Amino acid sequence: MKVGPKKDVELYGLKWVNYGNLSSSALIHEIEQLGTLSDSDAELIVRTFVNVITNYVANGHNVDLGVMGTIKPKITAKSVDTEAQCKASTIEGIGILYRSRQELIDDAKKMSMRVISTSSSKSGSADLPEGGDDDSGNTGGGTSGGGGFSG
Repeated sequence: MKVGPKKDVELYGLKWVNYGNLSSSALIHEIEQLGTLSDSDAELIVRTFVNVITNYVANGHNVDLGVMGTIKPKITAKSVDTEAQCKASTIEGIGILYRSRQELIDDAKKMSMRVISTSSSKSGSADLPEGGDDDSGNTGGGTSGGGGFSG
């Protein structure tokens, strides 16, 4: 359903509160601060981690990232009538599929959300408490309590 302005009706929706993007250098600095690693050691570990994952995925492996989830290669291709017609030209897309673990999804459900007005540009928004729970006890995640995490 498309949410947008309707004549004489103000509509509301939920939106994640985004406090900004975390850069890789900030992540590396955070890792360095939490342990006994230097900034360059932390950067080397993160870069090596990414390079190893990239190499395995590029060679057709699924990579288990522990509590973070799983990353694996993905391909979409046109269906054809015969095996002989299966060629590189039938490939429609190549990418990466990431599936998070349930623990990450559960943590995501605890994130702050903001109620916004979609039919007004004025600041008609209010933060919901952690978990998105409003005064009615509704988490805003439907009966399953979750959002649209497909991985």
